[in-house]
Amino acid sequence: ASTDAGIPGVYHHHLPQALPVFAAIAGLTPEAALRTATSAAAKGLGISQVTGRLKPGLSADIVLVHGNPLDDLAVLAEPAAVWARGVEAKELS
Repeated sequence: ASTDAGIPGVYHHHLPQALPVFAAIAGLTPEAALRTATSAAAKGLGISQVTGRLKPGLSADIVLVHGNPLDDLAVLAEPAAVWARGVEAKELS
C-alpha cells in the first residue's frame, strides 16, 4: 500500500499515515484497507503461511492502538504497543 516512489502527497514507507490516504483514493472501507495492508499483502508476497493474520502458528505481529481502526485508520499512527514475532517492542519511535 503506497510505497511506490514519485507520487506527490504520499507518505512513503510510513504505513500508518499512508493507509488512510490510500483508502480514500481507492474508495476502500477501513476494514478493506486493513485487509489489503495485512493478509492480502502477505498473500501477494507469498508469506501468508508466516504472517498477515492473527492465527495460531503464525508470526504474531500485532499493533495495539487507542481506538478502533475500523472507525478511524488514523489511530494506527500512534500505537500503544507493538509485538513482532510475539515479542513486545520496548521502544516505539
